[in-house]
Amino acid sequence: MSDKPKKNEIKIGGVVLKEEAEYQREKSEHEKLMKRKAHMDVWNSLAPSDLKYLKKVSFGQRKFTSIDPQYQIMKMTRMFGPVGVGWGYNVEYDYPSSNDMILIVAKVTIWTDLPENTFGPIAGSRTFWHKDMKRPAEDAGKMALTDALTKGLSHLGCDADVFLGKHDNKHTADNGKTDNNPW
Repeated sequence: MSDKPKKNEIKIGGVVLKEEAEYQREKSEHEKLMKRKAHMDVWNSLAPSDLKYLKKVSFGQRKFTSIDPQYQIMKMTRMFGPVGVGWGYNVEYDYPSSNDMILIVAKVTIWTDLPENTFGPIAGSRTFWHKDMKRPAEDAGKMALTDALTKGLSHLGCDADVFLGKHDNKHTADNGKTDNNPW
């Protein structure tokens, strides 16, 4: 009997480990798994929220958990570096009007690593003025920007647990024990 492996076998120290085709299939599966894991690394790093930066919000019948936007900026800075260096955003404003109402729409395009690596725009809007208001809402532009930026950062996974509703269910909120993440 020869110690030389057959053409389709992988042999080490006289032991046949695997058929070549099986080895290649397993190697390919492993490489795919590692690629999927790498794709999720940023998301998984940004997804969990510190409970001290969350607050419950009621909007009429709607109730949800909100995340502090400055906390999101801090998390992005921790992950990518200072705003304008490792990550950043561009914003364009529109001021559509209809009848007796003026809106401010902030369209945010976010980038990471390099300014050419962008996604967006993602829009946020607020009412700047309508006929029943005594004066314009001077913070409407800032609020529209914050809304768009927060939503845009969620696309990177920033505080994904909030956007996935993990803090809005009485059985999972604030216990920190529910984590179905396979990584």
